[in-house]
Amino acid sequence: MATLLVIILIPVSLGMWLRCATPGFASSAERYVSLFGLLVLTALVVAIVMQMRDQLGLLLQTAGLAVVLLNLGGIAIGFLGGRFGGLSPVDALTVAIELGIKNATLGLLVTLTLLESSEMSVPSAVYGVLMFAFGVALIVFGRTRARRIA
Repeated sequence: MATLLVIILIPVSLGMWLRCATPGFASSAERYVSLFGLLVLTALVVAIVMQMRDQLGLLLQTAGLAVVLLNLGGIAIGFLGGRFGGLSPVDALTVAIELGIKNATLGLLVTLTLLESSEMSVPSAVYGVLMFAFGVALIVFGRTRARRIA
């Protein structure tokens, strides 16, 4: 519980407070904070893949389809939930992308810290790798088609 507090609750609360207290600074720092988060997540995924490289083919075979379905389901729920909640297509797409990123991060956090199991973190790592492909596809879609719809 303390790990979740330190890794999720405190940084998110700090970010929310900074955005409220100093919106200009928060906006200028957002790009760097996002880049840092992306680098940390990428480093975790690479470390897990390197640690499990001997079993990676089998694990991809075992978890691959479930991970793809989970990712597509999360994207659909995020997008449709945003639309039903009254968001524009662009904002709903942002929710869908964010949902995918948070799933991988939270899965890695739980399996590596609370469960202390690198083997159980493999589906989250596979999800983390595959979500980048889905995320890039959604971003390209959002920049080309969704803006025309909005």
